Amino acid sequence: MTSPYGSPTNESPARPFLKQWTQAALGSISCRVTYSHEINGATHLAEGVTRDFSPTECTLRGSVVPPVGSKTTLTLSLRDQYRPLSLDGTITWTAGEYFGVGLAELDDHDYKRILQWLWDVGYVDMMVW
Repeated sequence: MTSPYGSPTNESPARPFLKQWTQAALGSISCRVTYSHEINGATHLAEGVTRDFSPTECTLRGSVVPPVGSKTTLTLSLRDQYRPLSLDGTITWTAGEYFGVGLAELDDHDYKRILQWLWDVGYVDMMVW
C-alpha cells in the first residue's frame, strides 16, 4: 500500500477494520468488577470493568487505581446467571485509569467458568488459553 504521497507504507488495507473489530471485541468481554485494596491499613472498595483476561492476569478500568504491588480481591459479575467469582491478585502495573492484576492460581471450577464465559462472548477464539 502507498501513502497519499506515493511512498510505500507498512499499513495493511484491512488494518482500520481490524482495529475497530478488536476494539468492539474487547468491549464485548467487559463485565462489572468490584475490587478492594489496602492503603495504610484501610481497605478501600471500588468498581470497574474488565478490559481483557488471561489465565494469569487481567486488565481493569477502574474508578480508583490501586498502587502497584498492592493486594486486591476482585469480585467478577460474569453475565452467566451464577454467583459472582471472587479472585485474589496483586496490582502489577498502572496506566491512567487502567491497571493490571496478576491473578493467584485459579481453581478448576473458576477457570472453567471464566473460559466458558469467554467462549460465550466470542473472545476465546482470539486468544490461546
